[in-house]
Amino acid sequence: MLRGLGLLALLWLCLGAEALASKPKCRLERAIRLGDRLEVLASVVELEGDVVDKSAAEYRLFVDRKSVGRAIKAEPFERTRTESYIVLAVEISALYAGAIEPIKEALHALLESLPAGSKVKLILFGTEIDEHGAFMPPAALESAIDEINPDDEGDIQLVNALYAGLRALNKVKERDREQRLKDREAQKRPPPRTLMIVLSDGLNQIMDRRRFRQLGDDLRRAGVPLFPIAFSPRDDRGPLLNLGELAKRSIGTFRWAEKPENLKERFLSLAEELRQGQVLTFSGREVERRVPEDLSQVVLRLQCGDLVSNPLRSGDVPIERPSVWWKYLLGGLGALTVLWALAQGAAFLLRRRVQRLTSPSAGPQLAQPYSGGYPAGTGGHPVLGGQPAVRPAAGMLIMIDGQLAGQRIPVGDGLVLGKAVTGPGTLAILDDPTVSGRHCELRRHGPGFVLVDLGSTNGTFVNEQRLTAPTAIQDGDLVRLGTGTRFKFRLD
Repeated sequence: MLRGLGLLALLWLCLGAEALASKPKCRLERAIRLGDRLEVLASVVELEGDVVDKSAAEYRLFVDRKSVGRAIKAEPFERTRTESYIVLAVEISALYAGAIEPIKEALHALLESLPAGSKVKLILFGTEIDEHGAFMPPAALESAIDEINPDDEGDIQLVNALYAGLRALNKVKERDREQRLKDREAQKRPPPRTLMIVLSDGLNQIMDRRRFRQLGDDLRRAGVPLFPIAFSPRDDRGPLLNLGELAKRSIGTFRWAEKPENLKERFLSLAEELRQGQVLTFSGREVERRVPEDLSQVVLRLQCGDLVSNPLRSGDVPIERPSVWWKYLLGGLGALTVLWALAQGAAFLLRRRVQRLTSPSAGPQLAQPYSGGYPAGTGGHPVLGGQPAVRPAAGMLIMIDGQLAGQRIPVGDGLVLGKAVTGPGTLAILDDPTVSGRHCELRRHGPGFVLVDLGSTNGTFVNEQRLTAPTAIQDGDLVRLGTGTRFKFRLD
C-alpha cells in the first residue's frame, strides 16, 4: 500500500495531474527564430513514454498569451539532420552490481537508436566521476559500455556528475556561438540540440532537495532538458522523486524502470521520443509582428490539440556583429585614470615641498615621561619592544569559478575549504568534483596567513605551484583547488 502511494506521488510530481487522468503531456523544448519564421521543438508523450503523432494543424502557438497562428509544417526531428549533443550519465555504484549486464544491454540499444547526427559524451559516476573524453559518435562508445564495472560502496556523486555534463554542453554552445559570429552560412541553420540522459536511483552524497531544485533550474536556464531513467535495485522509491524534480524543472520527461528487464524498453522509448519529437514551423504576419528577435523577452506556449504545453522563455539570441564601442569607453577611462594619477602625484610632491619649507629645523628632543595609557602617536594600540604593535591584516577570497564566482569571502581568523565542511570558519564548495571533503585551510600566522593542504586528492596550487608544505600566502596570489576552483587572495 505504501509503495503504491509513493509511486502515485512520484507520477503526480513528474507528469502532473493530467498524466494521472491518462492524458498525454505536451512538452515545448526550445524555440528558434530563423529569419521570418519560427521553429519550435515539441513532443506529445503518453504516460507510458510513447510518442503521440499529431498533424501540423493541431498545433497553435501563443506568445504572451496571444495566438500567432497554427503550424504550417511539422516533421520529425530526425529528418531535420540537426546536430544533437548528448551527455549520457550512468550510475555505476555498488548497488547496481547485480544489474550491470541488463544495464549494458539497454545502453547499447540506446546508442543504436539515437537520432542521426548525434554526438555523445559518456560520464560514469559512483563514488568518483569518470568523464570519457569528448563528444563522439554513439558507435565509438560501444567498447566503453562493455567495460563498465560497478564502483565501490560510498557516497554517490549524482549532482556533481550532472554539473560536469552541464559544463561540457555549455562549452558546445559557446563554440557554436563563436562559429556563428564568424560564418554567415552557420547563422542560417539551427543551433545544435543539447540534452542530458541519466540512469540513476536518485541517491546523492548530500540528499538536499534544494540542491536538486537548483540543478534543475540551472539546466532549464541553460536550455538543457534532462531525461532520467529511474531504476532502484532495492526498490527504494523515495529518492526517485529527486529525478522527477530534475525532469520537471528542466523540461525533460521521466521514465521509471521497475525491474532490470524493463531498462531496455525505457531507453528505447526515450530514443523514440528524441527522434520523433516534432519540429514545427510557424510563419506569417502575426509571427513577424508578435515574435521578437530575442525570444527571452516573451513567454511561449504551445497548444497541442486539447493539451497545453509548459511555458518557455528561452531561445538563441540572434547573431549580432561584435561592437567596438566598449573599446572607446575603456580608452577614455584609461586616459582619465592616467590624468588622475598624475594630478595626485603632483599634489603629493607639492605638499611635501610645503611641509619641508614650513617645518622647524629638526633638533634633539627630550624624552617625555610615561604617565599611563598608550604612548601618543600609536593610535591607541599597545606597543611591543618600543614600537606600535602590527595590526593583523584582514584576508579576503575573491572567487573566480563555479557557483561562488564573483563572491567575496572574508577569511576571519581562519577558513577550512572543502565539499564536506560545515559550520563557522568553513567554506563548502559543492559543484567541483575535484575538491576533497576537507581540501585545504587558511590559518592566521602573525600579521598574515599561511595556506595548508589537508591531504587533498587533487592538490592545492598557489600561482600554479603545488603545495607540499604550509606556505605563506601573499596579497594577490592566485589559488587553485583541484582542477576547477580558483580564487584570488587579498590582504586589506
